[in-house]
Amino acid sequence: MTLGREQMIDDIERASSQLFDVLLRPVPNEWIELTLSLAQLKALYLVDSRGPMTVGTLGQTMQVQLPAASHVADSLVRLGFARRLKNANDRRCTYIQLTQRGEELVHRLRDVSTDAYRGVLAALSDEDLAAAHRGLLAMAAVAARESATGSDTLAAEPADGSAAGKRSGACLGAADIRDLEEEIS
Repeated sequence: MTLGREQMIDDIERASSQLFDVLLRPVPNEWIELTLSLAQLKALYLVDSRGPMTVGTLGQTMQVQLPAASHVADSLVRLGFARRLKNANDRRCTYIQLTQRGEELVHRLRDVSTDAYRGVLAALSDEDLAAAHRGLLAMAAVAARESATGSDTLAAEPADGSAAGKRSGACLGAADIRDLEEEIS
């Protein structure tokens, strides 16, 4: 029996969710002992992934007002996870950059998930590993291409030209997330 495109997408989506549930089930000590707020953690990951940014850009990216972004940045500086850098050409412009301690924390938290993921991949048969390799490289290439073009949705139109699925937007609302959770369980 050959599965249709939408059925394969739904199956992959469900399997991905189940995989991440398993990978994230054992909460490592690094996460339990973490005393940062969600806003601080978001800021750490944003600055780590995108590099030094102004407090204004941090606020826009986090979708918070400038005073809230400045408060988050100040708290990360106080904790030693970030530092403020002045722009030599415009001293009013301040950038936030992770310190070595901040980079180490983000990488340590990310490594916990990476180690578990690598363990799952290592347990695959050679045939399944080759299929996962091909599929994930293809997905990464599409994501990189869409990101480079500034596209705000990765599922605007399927490669085969058929109508986009019901979850074509890049951002899901609360109702969409509840629907997904119900489908998976």
